[in-house]
Amino acid sequence: MLVVPTSTSAQRTTEYCVELNKGQGNLPKKCWARVTLTQPLAKSELRDYCGRLYAAQVELLEQNLLAYMGLVD
Repeated sequence: MLVVPTSTSAQRTTEYCVELNKGQGNLPKKCWARVTLTQPLAKSELRDYCGRLYAAQVELLEQNLLAYMGLVD
């Protein structure tokens, strides 16, 4: 499983970051999904489950990750 960390700070955002509003995925505050800091993580290591994102947001995260890795023309 890949995990995308979030940050409430707008500093150091990149073109690959995805803005998530308060309440999306049950997030307590507006934040940025830091695609450039994506890490593999065993599903058994997940502890704090917040909620699900809309399919369009997940697709944007995936597109940005592929672009960041140079896998998109």
